[in-house]
Amino acid sequence: MKKLVLFSHEEIRTLYRDANDKVKQIKILAQLCDCEPVDIEEFLGLSLESEKRKSKSSRAKIYLPAEAILKARESGVPIKTIAEQYGVSISTIQRTVQNQTK
Repeated sequence: MKKLVLFSHEEIRTLYRDANDKVKQIKILAQLCDCEPVDIEEFLGLSLESEKRKSKSSRAKIYLPAEAILKARESGVPIKTIAEQYGVSISTIQRTVQNQTK
């Protein structure tokens, strides 16, 4: 893994453990840690393919870095681009921004 700037190893494990959609969470953690999903899987001792099979069909809870999303919006990054980066809907990003500006 290149670097884990935002989180300690324990925080990464906790964020992964608490997520409902493990596959999306691995991708988000990889993006936040500036590494590849396979690096996160390796760190956690997982295989993304096995997690895809376990993935629930219900709505998933995932961690979104609200402050980073707000900064991106303030910098002029389109909501659609941010939503695509994190693999969530545009309305999720809009709601996150609204909650941060209250």
